[in-house]
Amino acid sequence: MIVFNADVPDAPVDVHWTVCDGRVVQLHWKLLSENYSPVRQFIIEYNTSWSPDVWRPARSDIGRDVRYFRVALSPWSNYSFRVVAQNEVGDSRPSEVTRPWCTTPPDVPRRHPPHVCARNGQPHTLVISWQVTQCCKLTALLRLTVDLASRRQDATAVRPVL
Repeated sequence: MIVFNADVPDAPVDVHWTVCDGRVVQLHWKLLSENYSPVRQFIIEYNTSWSPDVWRPARSDIGRDVRYFRVALSPWSNYSFRVVAQNEVGDSRPSEVTRPWCTTPPDVPRRHPPHVCARNGQPHTLVISWQVTQCCKLTALLRLTVDLASRRQDATAVRPVL
């Protein structure tokens, strides 16, 4: 009698994107072997050129029979992706990283900035502050100072908020 021991799945292969249109990416992959334990789900991870060593989950509930998936993207970024297969034994090694980068162009903001605050500064001056959020979750508190008399603007970074 031959006994096969279940193991984590093989890493997904041939991971690539076919659509990268600035708002969404469509990823495709193949799975070679489940290693005697059915895959429960796939996990898509991404990183950006803003933080190339940090991998974040883009989606973690992709069904076992799915071999392509669309992921929403933020503007002003360069993305790469990898896929992990998960079964009862554990997670596979991550797939190879997609190349080339999926680059999203500049775009208008999709929502208002958080924590907008206006206050009076010196005479004829209005100071407006807000928090800017990047796709990589780094934030900086910016301050816009408008000299109402001369209509001169000065935007400065006040301090990073991590």
